[in-house]
Amino acid sequence: MLNGEKQIIGFRAGSGVSKSTLNGKTTTLADGYNINMLSASLFRLDWNNNRIYNYVTAFDNESTPGDSGSGFYLYDNEKKQWVLVGTLYGVTGNTSILWAIYNKYDKATVDSLKDDFRKDIALNGSDTEISEGNKYTLNDQTSEIEETKTKGQKKDLYFSGGGNIILADNLNQGNGGLVFDEGKDYTIKGKDGKVCNIGIWSRSQFNHMKFKFIRKYPASPGAPVCRFIHQ
Repeated sequence: MLNGEKQIIGFRAGSGVSKSTLNGKTTTLADGYNINMLSASLFRLDWNNNRIYNYVTAFDNESTPGDSGSGFYLYDNEKKQWVLVGTLYGVTGNTSILWAIYNKYDKATVDSLKDDFRKDIALNGSDTEISEGNKYTLNDQTSEIEETKTKGQKKDLYFSGGGNIILADNLNQGNGGLVFDEGKDYTIKGKDGKVCNIGIWSRSQFNHMKFKFIRKYPASPGAPVCRFIHQ
């Protein structure tokens, strides 16, 4: 319910300019594109004209410069999860009301992007050995780690089913990474007890990590990297 009426309300968060206005004084909290300071807002979706509205009221919380590309989400009562409606392209309106110009979610485009940037590897409890920086062996079958359309940049490797990942030598994925499904156990280790240096960015937890934590150090600005040694 909004203002006594049943309406479709959604949520958006982005990295646009964040400002606070109090007693006529405006203070900038964060510049645009600052990933450490996300701003969020609620919006109203008009089902008739398919517009996403942000109101300019006493609590001014509309899209700002730097929010372009951020997602608009609605809660799906059947799936019991938030689903993407589209991404912000720009805004238009007047002094009392703003609505978003947005790119609608398109499954075909999303599937194409996934294919361009990810490689699915179903371990299902097995071992895979990654060698020569661009090959992996699973169930006695060796395959290439595919590159994206940008030469030298590897696809993200999406592992599922749990299992063991053995690094035979150096692996440089470029912009690519190793991604794991939830609720499964994974072990990453160096072959024959070799030292492994692994960059980890994770919102989940490894149940079995056969490495001894040594120290953290930045491989590049803003990149959290942990150094581990195989035990």
